[in-house]
Amino acid sequence: MVSYLIYLLYTVMHKDDTRTKETEKIMPTRQQRRELITVFKGKEVKKKPILKIKDFVILIVGVAGLALGAKYLIDSVVELSGLFNIAPAMISITAVAIGTSLPELIVSIKVALSGKSEIAIGNIFGSNAFNALVVVGLPGIFKNLVVDEVTFSIGVPAMALATLLFIISGISRRIHIWDGAIYLILYILFIGKLFNLF
Repeated sequence: MVSYLIYLLYTVMHKDDTRTKETEKIMPTRQQRRELITVFKGKEVKKKPILKIKDFVILIVGVAGLALGAKYLIDSVVELSGLFNIAPAMISITAVAIGTSLPELIVSIKVALSGKSEIAIGNIFGSNAFNALVVVGLPGIFKNLVVDEVTFSIGVPAMALATLLFIISGISRRIHIWDGAIYLILYILFIGKLFNLF
């Protein structure tokens, strides 16, 4: 948790000044767009957003759905591990990880195709920083987390290798097509090693 807060502080303090100046130039226009203004009898009347009971109901239902979904997810992982006689960690590293990452994948592909690669990269790095520091750190505050053998022997080295590759890509400030191909091949090799296919 502390590491993630330090990461956020560093990100804010080292933001690109050039982009900040450009943003400041267009901010008045965006603020004007955000203000809901209607013209009635020649007078401008500002309409402030009104919170409705429906909004709170949707929020509560959404949070309850997440909690319920998390419970069923855990139960499903345990049942599948028993059905296929494999470690729960293997299902978590593969099926669960892919399922929770699909929204990020779709968003990253869409923004990359639209020419906004900085959003795709920011989404990936921000999500991984949040997962590694907060998603691991917050549960660790309430209960000790045990790293199983599969995660330690295969998952940790794979993450270390991926981090090294991202550092190299970060130095070049560009991810080329062949970089993407290498990443995909390495992930396929990772899955193969995980299930002892070679």
